[in-house]
Amino acid sequence: MKILGIIAEYNPFHMGHKYHIDRSREAIAPDYVVAVMSGNFTQRGEGAVLDKWERSRLAVINGVDAVFELPFFFACNRAENFAKGAVGILEGLGATHISFGSESGDLEELERVSRGILDKKEEIAFLRHALMKEGSSYARSGEIAIGRVLGQDFATLIKEPNNILAVEYLKSMDSLGAHIQPFTVKRMGSAHHGHGGAASIRNMLEEESRDFINLVPESTVRALDKAIDMKMAKERAFHIIKGEIIRSSADWLSRIYCIGEGLENKLKKEAMKCNSLDKLVNSIVSRRYTRAAVNRMMIYLMMGVEDNRSLDCGYARILAASKAGQELIKRIKKDKLSKLSLITNVNKEYREDKLLETDILAGDMYNLICGRDSYRYSDRVMKPFME
Repeated sequence: MKILGIIAEYNPFHMGHKYHIDRSREAIAPDYVVAVMSGNFTQRGEGAVLDKWERSRLAVINGVDAVFELPFFFACNRAENFAKGAVGILEGLGATHISFGSESGDLEELERVSRGILDKKEEIAFLRHALMKEGSSYARSGEIAIGRVLGQDFATLIKEPNNILAVEYLKSMDSLGAHIQPFTVKRMGSAHHGHGGAASIRNMLEEESRDFINLVPESTVRALDKAIDMKMAKERAFHIIKGEIIRSSADWLSRIYCIGEGLENKLKKEAMKCNSLDKLVNSIVSRRYTRAAVNRMMIYLMMGVEDNRSLDCGYARILAASKAGQELIKRIKKDKLSKLSLITNVNKEYREDKLLETDILAGDMYNLICGRDSYRYSDRVMKPFME
């Protein structure tokens, strides 16, 4: 049985995503396609333009058989941890193949970079640490270290966002000993931030432009007509975050995940001067802290995430499934094919788990900043979409 795994955010689902699914199906001919997808907060530390239930539904009606949630603590984290969590879930579900988009489109090239980084990981880590001490960000320090240790060609390749993730997926597969066959699809059209990418579509939405209509399937157009007001959501989030900074001691702020090294004092100072989330983020962004890293800090602060808890996930939570996907889920449960506990109903199948508790909290906070009914849209009430 071939199970093709895809790791995605679908924020929002667009024609490039459809092309990736169709091209992967054509090349691999899987029995089933499953996706591990970010929840309501994304890797870049932003609230998704559509909630995880709607994005998973769109994925299913556009070619994915089953969508599983990537827990918040992986989803809203740097690329290395994002990849580790997602690959771990695919491996736990018994995926035989994984397909990812890349600017390179050359799997051998990506594997060569991945192997090189793993072979020289201690040397790269030492140099990265030294560069970070000098004030460079985690991402920039890694890029420079890889260039110096492996050569500039390697560093140039990982400047592109999808190449970065592709290499991290390959590294995670190797580290986990996952017997999953990789496949890459060269990205269709422009880069992530170019016209047609998810970021450009989100920008159009924020500017209240309808230019995205030809860039997404009709199902996404209809969904985006009911999308949340992200400007209003950011404003609500800012007031929560500013309130937390004002009322909290510097000591407590320093315990928030990724905040420390004096940053807590800067937050206390800047929060009093800023009147929007963008201004607060801009006041913290520096050589050391990228915009994505600061955005994630704001989400951690809003949610009160205090520690870097164990990044091991023992469950796979189902968000949506087609008829074929429901058949796969039954086969997995009947034949005990999964190393993970499958969760369909969080109330009936809930067990104490800090990652799952944080997922539920993330849903509550997302509903709060979006101005949605906290009970109606609660993770404890919402049910997976079943086609």
